[in-house]
Amino acid sequence: MSTYRLLCGRSIPENKGGGFVTESELRAFESQLNEYLGLDFNRVDSIGSWQGHREQSVNYTISADRARIDEAGKLYKELFSQDSVGVQEVPQIAFI
Repeated sequence: MSTYRLLCGRSIPENKGGGFVTESELRAFESQLNEYLGLDFNRVDSIGSWQGHREQSVNYTISADRARIDEAGKLYKELFSQDSVGVQEVPQIAFI
């Protein structure tokens, strides 16, 4: 198991209908992370840029195997019509 960060934009591309991922939609996604994928996470709200356009983003830090992280990223892409979701391996998280 490793620790990863998912970088998820909240803007829905215009060519996919446009719009914005709402807080209630994020909560529903997070419920699926917990209940469907069995993943716990830490969420940080942020501002990012994709293809030159600033947007609100969410960063999820999750400890799991890579296949489950990829499944979580694909789920976000599908639910919210994203072009991509960033995945970054980060130093292992430790609990005390």
